[in-house]
Amino acid sequence: MPIKLICFDVDGTLLDDGDGSLNIWQHIHRSIGVPEELNEQRFEMFMAGEITYPQWMDMDVGDWRKQGITKEHLISVAKELNLMPGTRETVNELHNRGYKLAIISGSINFGIETLYPDHPFEPVLLNRIYFDDEGNISSWKATPFDLQEKQAGLDLVCQIHSVTRDESAFIGDNFNDVEAAVAAGFSISFNSKSENLDAVADVKLPGKDLRQMLEFFPDLRL
Repeated sequence: MPIKLICFDVDGTLLDDGDGSLNIWQHIHRSIGVPEELNEQRFEMFMAGEITYPQWMDMDVGDWRKQGITKEHLISVAKELNLMPGTRETVNELHNRGYKLAIISGSINFGIETLYPDHPFEPVLLNRIYFDDEGNISSWKATPFDLQEKQAGLDLVCQIHSVTRDESAFIGDNFNDVEAAVAAGFSISFNSKSENLDAVADVKLPGKDLRQMLEFFPDLRL
């Protein structure tokens, strides 16, 4: 059954995360001097089931709001990051070849919106931050589709585009992409930091040139 839908992770897949320790969350924390120990503590609390995913986001973004972090600052931080090499060429070519494209990620909306505002992804499932007219953080909403729940995100995107799981593909780079990679009909471990993801993915692509994946997705118009 041919693939018709391709879903992407963001940090480390569409956005370059350096050596793997520079996703947009970490980059923002570092820009305002949040201690690495605090980040690690909250991650461990979440993994131990002591806090929920929305509570984790409440802690992080709540701290940003208390410090008066504005939309202008957050966008300036996003601009310090880069799209993964080949992102625009790859995504635009896949779109031209007739594929439906979507995002399922634990990243934050203004990252991809800032660096790739004309993207063709629909829907875009990730964490969202909202601002008032003065550019202050007014509210936020945690995605329900990260970590183990990316599989549920994949199911929703498949439903939106009227395709089956077998007709979907997932591209990711880390441990939180495993469930979606298992559920999809085809998966690529790209720029991987996870042996578990490598073990379940159909293809492993090392390096940081996203154009490598084009060979696996023939033109649907032919």
